[in-house]
Amino acid sequence: NPLFSEWTNDKFFNFLYDKFPPTTQFWKVAPGENARLWQQCHEGGFICVGWKEIKDMRQYTDLAVFKDKYRELHGSNRQCKEMWSFAKELKKGSIIIANNGLQSIAGIGTVTGDYYYDDSRAEYKHCVPVQWAITIEFPVPESARNITATWFQGTVKRISRQEYNQLVSRQ
Repeated sequence: NPLFSEWTNDKFFNFLYDKFPPTTQFWKVAPGENARLWQQCHEGGFICVGWKEIKDMRQYTDLAVFKDKYRELHGSNRQCKEMWSFAKELKKGSIIIANNGLQSIAGIGTVTGDYYYDDSRAEYKHCVPVQWAITIEFPVPESARNITATWFQGTVKRISRQEYNQLVSRQ
């Protein structure tokens, strides 16, 4: 980012530490295949995921019960944790990276509230409100390609602060 081009690494990391305290969680969430729902997410101030067989996640308070229901609907628990994480672990203040495949980041924002189920949407009814701070797509830096290499395996993935810093470094 040109705004930070003259900053030293120490100054930049201090800025990040102030902006994103150590308790902040970082998540990668794909807004549909090839970020096809990104514009809706950006304009609506949310991030959303599919799993149409699963209805409102607020009805589940126990992971074991949810796992049983997920297995019943899907035949396995392969992505069960992703859905649970999206609805139960994304908290106000969490940072969301909306990815477009493995090659670019469509947007970055901060979770502003709790999970909700929007039955008025035609698809991708599981939503979390987000205030988007960066809305212009940019490529994943070459130095961070190892981080995105496994993103095709899932929709929702927690990432570390260090991975986040690599992803936004634009080196």
